Amino acid sequence: MAISLPSKRFWIFAIILIVVVVAMLWWLGRKSDELVDQGSIITATELTPEEKILNVQTLVIDRLSVARGLEEFDPASIPDDDAKVSTQTSENRESVSAYAALMTQALASYSQKQDNEAKIMVDALDTRNQAKALSLLSARTMYQGMVIKLESISVPPSALAIHKLMIISLKQMIYLLEPMSQILDEPVLALQASEKYLEANTQFFLTLNALNQYFRDQNLQFSDDNQIKATF
Repeated sequence: MAISLPSKRFWIFAIILIVVVVAMLWWLGRKSDELVDQGSIITATELTPEEKILNVQTLVIDRLSVARGLEEFDPASIPDDDAKVSTQTSENRESVSAYAALMTQALASYSQKQDNEAKIMVDALDTRNQAKALSLLSARTMYQGMVIKLESISVPPSALAIHKLMIISLKQMIYLLEPMSQILDEPVLALQASEKYLEANTQFFLTLNALNQYFRDQNLQFSDDNQIKATF
């Protein structure tokens, strides 16, 4: 028998979720101009990534309000992963520059990303497109490759907090993309997972901003060839 979400509980949850996401996106909005600075390691393909994420959040909540399914997503199932990284024994301009070069390589595949995965999931639901749903697993593989590279990098002590949070955010995104890929079979499960995905995705964007600021504080500049073009 299909599950019908209780309307009162749904809207209370939706309001709380929107408040949390908007608060995070407000902070991101204050920093979004940093993503388009010349010489930054990350440059944005869009000037207002925070608006795009909020628009996707609205689409998800709209579809969830009418979705039916046999399975719901349990947020407690998200693993509490840690980041396994080593730190540099000494920190100087040369070691930070070497770290920057490795970060450029680790994040390079992100430049190939086409659209926000939650938006792709909604499109797959609206069009009943199995290929789009399965493309989420390809994105999952891409993020897994990024995590492997990020965990292999020796990190300057002053960048450790940013680096670890970036990995943790990506691991959460990786976990959530699997239930999201089930959007055509279990839409409630997938849509609820995507709400948590957008939170993790926003946190990942915040770490990109923080990484930009970190290298800016180190007076490092990046050529066009060494910049990551971030699609939100």
